[in-house]
Amino acid sequence: MKLSPVTLLSVSAFLVSASVYIVNPIIAIYVRQYLGATFSEVGVVVSTAFIASFILKIPLGIALTGRNLYGSTIVSVLIMTTMPAAYALSNNVSTILVLRVIHGIGFALVWSLLWTEISVVGTGAKTTSHVARFALISSLGIVTGPLVSAAVTGILGPRATLLVDTALTAPAILLVAMLPRNLTQTVREEDTETANRLRKMFSTVLSQPGVYLPVLGTVSYSFVFGVALAYAPIYAYQHFGLSESEAASLFVGFTVMAVATRVIFNKVVAKLSLPSIISISLLNVGAMMIFMALSENVLIFAFCFGLMGFTQGMILPTNALFVARSVDSSKRVLANTVTQAAWDLGILLGPLFGSALVPQIGIPLVIAFSAVIPLVNSIIVKIASKRANYAAV
Repeated sequence: MKLSPVTLLSVSAFLVSASVYIVNPIIAIYVRQYLGATFSEVGVVVSTAFIASFILKIPLGIALTGRNLYGSTIVSVLIMTTMPAAYALSNNVSTILVLRVIHGIGFALVWSLLWTEISVVGTGAKTTSHVARFALISSLGIVTGPLVSAAVTGILGPRATLLVDTALTAPAILLVAMLPRNLTQTVREEDTETANRLRKMFSTVLSQPGVYLPVLGTVSYSFVFGVALAYAPIYAYQHFGLSESEAASLFVGFTVMAVATRVIFNKVVAKLSLPSIISISLLNVGAMMIFMALSENVLIFAFCFGLMGFTQGMILPTNALFVARSVDSSKRVLANTVTQAAWDLGILLGPLFGSALVPQIGIPLVIAFSAVIPLVNSIIVKIASKRANYAAV
């Protein structure tokens, strides 16, 4: 049976998402408890992949603009699904840091490529339908990942869980290899790119309303998510006395909420403007971080962590629609690269912020202070949306 490009892309995204979310709940505990990392080193380890991704993402996006994306997609998925096994085979923090850089190359490529490819499969109403379907199926991966992570960690421990990650998600490599090699011809440039043309294109992309508000929203959210990713599981493990498996299961509620949000994404988009969705999403995540910081009850802490999934479920598909509706198809690789780079910028700064301050003021205050950024930017997005014409988005 021949699978459609939409199905191949969506299932591949599901497996890549699952891989990431098998790692996310346990990476901080793994390097802290098994490799002897300090609190500061935990933040650096979490950030390293995103530092590499942020540095490389825009140059790679420029390099790929006007080119067929088939080979790059295979390489990016290969990296994303094999790095967890490499982590499991490591025995010190230094090796993990090197592997996190390689993982960062995969992050630099994979989501910009997949979101771009799904956006060019159809036009008009089909684009919205394909993006929503892709977002929903990929979000199932972020539910499956933590479930696998918690279950396998409880039985075999974090190291074996990382090996299981690669075993389960490596088939994504075969799926993207089955994509039509000419899928991305619609985003190819017929003329030879020059440095001046690329600089002009980059400037044009940044000036699009479909880029700069998603960038602001994404960097604000990913900053606090980076703080939570690095320190919420460790805090739950040490402060509330949870087991490794129970700490990993915090992400289950988070991802269930993200999936539930994406199920209703089309209905939300039909009722609210895209800037309003970003503003509400930032308000939600800021409030939840403050409640987590104040909580002395593990159930309240877990509940608030779970509600952050609403923002996770909204931000990425909203960005993709912004780009699809306001950026020419020939520039979408670069536009999606810019919004994905914003994710990396926030998620690299968040753990580094925690790495610098946790030893001085503790995890709860770091979580609370990080919430200021999305709360302030929620207001900025709302104000900016009133000063610009967003009728088209």
